[in-house]
Amino acid sequence: MNIFSMAFFNKTIGLFIIIFGALYIFSVNNMSTQGYVLQDLKSKLNQLNIKNEENELHIMALESLQYISARAKELKMVKADNIEYFTSNYDVVAKK
Repeated sequence: MNIFSMAFFNKTIGLFIIIFGALYIFSVNNMSTQGYVLQDLKSKLNQLNIKNEENELHIMALESLQYISARAKELKMVKADNIEYFTSNYDVVAKK
């Protein structure tokens, strides 16, 4: 009876070792896969940050006074002089 219980104990321990070994390999594989995905996402984030900075510089260049002045000359716009504003003594501007 002692031999059978020892054999059963050995088989049970061996089964636990195999099960926990498989679970360990699965968890290590899962963590390494998640690490790769995280690294890939960080790389994409860095690329998007660089692209965002480039776009902000492009926007600032397009909003610059020098660009707007040159673009106004291309469109043959002229400077507004002698501006007269309408003033009224009435509170109502438009009637129905």
